[in-house]
Amino acid sequence: MNKILVGVATYKRPNMLERLLRAIEKFQTEADVRVLVADNDSIAREGAAVVESLVSRGYRFPLDSQIVETQGLSYSRNAILESGFSDPSVDFIAMVDDDQWPEPLWLDELLKVQRETKADIVGAAVWPEFEVRPPQWALKSRIYTLDTSTTGPVDMLTGNGGILLSRNFTKLIHPPWYDHAFAKTGGEDVDLFMRLQAAGGRFARAARAVIHETFPASRITLRWALTRAYRTGNTDMRVILRYRRNTSDLIKEGAKILGVFVVFPFAFVLFLWSPGRRVDALCKLWRAAGKLAALQGSHYVEYATIHGR
Repeated sequence: MNKILVGVATYKRPNMLERLLRAIEKFQTEADVRVLVADNDSIAREGAAVVESLVSRGYRFPLDSQIVETQGLSYSRNAILESGFSDPSVDFIAMVDDDQWPEPLWLDELLKVQRETKADIVGAAVWPEFEVRPPQWALKSRIYTLDTSTTGPVDMLTGNGGILLSRNFTKLIHPPWYDHAFAKTGGEDVDLFMRLQAAGGRFARAARAVIHETFPASRITLRWALTRAYRTGNTDMRVILRYRRNTSDLIKEGAKILGVFVVFPFAFVLFLWSPGRRVDALCKLWRAAGKLAALQGSHYVEYATIHGR
């Protein structure tokens, strides 16, 4: 029987956290599950309070919280990994954020694909859940939905939400696994994935491991979509500059940026009739702008704003 730590990173979103923890209670699994909430709010400690309340009411799995004093998502994620893999009996860590919640078979589907592929990290199928009725461009664009159809080995993953990490990955890269240079900007997952790939790590996806991600009204706006695209480009370029420093790689990346600025203004005009594709074209431009900013040493701090409660 696999021993699993389900790790939850949370910050000032107690309502979402409780919904997530209630969803975890509905797991259909025979794995030996323990749940740890890493609360990054050392003052109010709302996440720890949710944990205490659920434990007092008889939570299904062993449930505990840990206060992470230093601000930043990378610190919470590393605290979860350190807690889990410091126990030699833990085989896997499943990691989920407080604005998400899994389907009952999420964990077992991740484990199934890991057994089949021997991947070091398996990614879930992340589906968007809108708290308010979204505009048509949000429904039609590619902004809110990641790969939800692939099952099996993949070259790379695109996000940290709902992943399963095998203990073997700790043999390939060493702590701090999530680099604290990305603590408040995002991109700590991309940085980790790149280092793992360079060390020979393997990735896979599990389309039937379904997890839902909440998008409150403040994240269903064109401004937020463009800002997210800008931040993604900014952090992606920071990672590229770290690990692909040879001249040919940088020339290729520069050519891609130039190509975006040449092609996508025309694409925007061409797709005026299609709200989703029009916004996708704008996001390509903003992402390229974020990359240019990173080349000039500018780092965009996305997580200064909290979305949802």
